[in-house]
This record gives sequence, structure tokens and C-alpha cells, in this order.
Amino acid sequence: MRVPRHPAWSVLLTVLALAGATMTGILVDFDLHLRDHAPTAEATILETGTLLGATWATIEFTTQDGRAVTTSSIDVAGTPEAGSTVLVRYSSEDPASYVRDAALGTLGTDTVAFAAITVAVLALAFVVWRHRRRGGKRRGLRAWWTSQQGAAACGLVVALLCGTIATAGIDSMAHLDADDPTAEATVTDRWWAGRGGDHIEFVFETEAGQEVIGQWSAGDREIGDTFPVRYDPADPAFYYGPADGDGSDAVLVWTMGIVAVVSLAYAGLGLAGRLPGWALNRDVLQG
Repeated sequence: MRVPRHPAWSVLLTVLALAGATMTGILVDFDLHLRDHAPTAEATILETGTLLGATWATIEFTTQDGRAVTTSSIDVAGTPEAGSTVLVRYSSEDPASYVRDAALGTLGTDTVAFAAITVAVLALAFVVWRHRRRGGKRRGLRAWWTSQQGAAACGLVVALLCGTIATAGIDSMAHLDADDPTAEATVTDRWWAGRGGDHIEFVFETEAGQEVIGQWSAGDREIGDTFPVRYDPADPAFYYGPADGDGSDAVLVWTMGIVAVVSLAYAGLGLAGRLPGWALNRDVLQG
């Protein structure tokens, strides 16, 4: 298998990056409408289903100014059942279009994922473009994989993935410290999230009387169990976490950050053509 030297290869990657950037812009617009100041309401689940592996629900709720709203949304947490209720965050300007389960916070994970993928595709397009500008013989995928540029592309992908995880974790830890209040949470649901392992949904009430529905990795917690959670009083629906943790989450976050920095340096050396031979990708591809 050979990587085409035709300009269409770079054009295709650029088009994919632009499509990703467009989708990221749409998601950012959605997040901006559901910032911390966006109102919340108790919504009733009318119908649920799945679409491409994602759970969707038709919900109805009444806004703070008395408007009755019925709409469908894929931004729901867990596996809600028809007839159950969920706390939602909505936009006062257009509550039917901008609404999300409050348990998902004010920043959608899809936004971060699309942004990371877009940057990765752009980086790959740059590597391919730079390779074409340099000219040289037509080379197959095997040769590209073991080249400086192939190593740089792998480093960039790893840096983006680990950096995204580390950034989200550091942001969360920055909003939670020993002085923040705690509350007792009750586990209301538990499900298997594929490779992510078992997850739980839980509910707790803040000192201000706000009911918050959250999600976390399950560990040994079962439905009906209670455990302490620590939360940021300024935005408890987004910044929260178990108060009885063993510190493993922080270790994971900082490990991802270190891996991201090392991978970025590795990619930079690859783009500059400075990686030693032993640091290049091994020839494991079947041509």
C-alpha cells in the first residue's frame, strides 16, 4: 500500500479538518448557550432510544418564565427511563434547541473530542504537505511510517489525546480543594460503559439546596450506596468528585500531562528531522 503523492491526499485531509472545525464551532456555540448562568429545570422523560450508540430522549419541561417545552436531545446522562425526571440546563433564548442534562456540565465532551481530532488531522495534513514540498522518491506507507514525519504524526496524536485528558483533569482539580464543601451522594444507576468500565449515576444536594446529578467510574459502588462528594459551590453540576478518593485520579491526570509533554517534544524533533534511529517507529506494517 502506498501513500498517494497526488495533491488530493492533502486536500482530503484539509477538507476533513475543516469539517471537524465546523462541527467544533457548532458544539462550542451550543456550550456557550449553556454556560454557568443558564437556568435549570426539572424535565420529564417521555421517550428514549439510541442513535448510533448514543442515548437520546424526548423530554418536556417548563422554563422559569412559564413556557412549556417539548424537545428531543442526545445530551442525556446514563440510560434514563420513560417517566423518570432529570435536571436539565437550557438557554432562555431558545430552550427547545439548546438543552442538556445538567449532569453533563457546561462543557460537552464532544466539543473537546472534535477539537482534538481536528487538530490531529490538521497536523497530519501539514506533515503530508511538508513531505510533498520536499519532493523525493515516491514512498509507500511502510517507508512513511518509519520516517521522521511518521514518528512526528504519531507523537502529535498521542500528545493531543493525553493533553486533552490532562487539561480536563487539571481544570477539575483546580476547582476542587480541601476547603470546598462536601455532600452525601446516593447511587441511582450503574451501567457498563464498554472499554470505560462500569459507571454510576448519583445524586446529591448542595448546601444551597441545588440537586445535582453526576456520573463517575463505579469502582465497588452499587445502586443504593452512599458516599461523600466534594463540589465547587460556584458550579456544582460540573465540578465535583468523590471526597474519599485515594489520589489515583490525580496520579492519572499528571501522568497524562507528562506523556503529552514528552510526546509533543518527540513530535517536534520528528518534524525537525532530529530523532535518532532507535526512536523511530518500528517496521511492523505489512506492505
